[in-house]
Amino acid sequence: MHSMIVRKLLVCIIATFAVAVASAHDFTDAFPMSRIDRNPATLSMGGAGVASLSSLAWSSYENPAIIPFMKESVAGNFSYLYWKPEVSSFHYYDFGMSYEVSNVGFTLGGSYGRGESYDYYSESNPSVSSGTFTPDDRMFNSGISFMLCRFLSFGVNFRFMKSGLSKDDDFQAITSDMFIMTDFSFTDLHGLRAAFGVTNQGITIRGASDANFDMSSSIVLGVSYSPEFLLNNALELNLDEDYYYNSKAVSFSFGAQYGYCGRYFIRGGFRYGGSTVIPSFISFGPGIRYSGLSLDSAFIFGFSGLKSGMSFGLGYSF
Repeated sequence: MHSMIVRKLLVCIIATFAVAVASAHDFTDAFPMSRIDRNPATLSMGGAGVASLSSLAWSSYENPAIIPFMKESVAGNFSYLYWKPEVSSFHYYDFGMSYEVSNVGFTLGGSYGRGESYDYYSESNPSVSSGTFTPDDRMFNSGISFMLCRFLSFGVNFRFMKSGLSKDDDFQAITSDMFIMTDFSFTDLHGLRAAFGVTNQGITIRGASDANFDMSSSIVLGVSYSPEFLLNNALELNLDEDYYYNSKAVSFSFGAQYGYCGRYFIRGGFRYGGSTVIPSFISFGPGIRYSGLSLDSAFIFGFSGLKSGMSFGLGYSF
């Protein structure tokens, strides 16, 4: 029975990858804000953690299939993110929550971002400012997931996004994610989890200049491993890979977290962004858990295309 399920899973993975690669073309990816990690715990690990159980409240932003594996029934989190690319810095205010009952998971999330204000000018009189404009981003997510069997789950997210880039450019989009996830505890590989999905699927967007923009969609593969460790010590290793098939770009993220007594955590990681919408960076951050409360942080040091950033999150789970 297990071998049959695994074979079917592999067929689905290969078929999805083949369709996505066949549809690839050279448009520019839109809505990069949808690919910024809003979870401080995973952001501090280079953005790796699509298969991590470190924080489940943010499932609507990434992998909803993780919810049926959660130990808690309810998880919620609020975060603040300061994101400073080379062009214009943004302040994001985000929330996420997940709920599981009878092997069915539900998740919600929302984000508001505000950029730096700037003056704009009319074509008839370019020397005199016509006013001030402040770019902003808005996003709302919802998702559902199911436990297909004791080691395999499936989840889907839906997302509405709106981005005001300038006075005359206001873009909107609806996208979706689909993920499957497995826990290898039914084998000798205890502590190993893997997630596979296609994320940020949406329609092509055309800007005011008639340039073509596609969603920053990607095929995602994530692996998380928590080896057996000494008493009161825990280690988690995470590796994510994204293939952005519209722009034919690839990114990798690797991160790790060490936990002591299930309360105190230190995390670090690296992301190789290549030519994707999120540049390369290194990150780290401590976290703490106590009586269901959690406080996580991430400090980001970017390379070409990204200067720096930081994120703080407060959550509760039970």
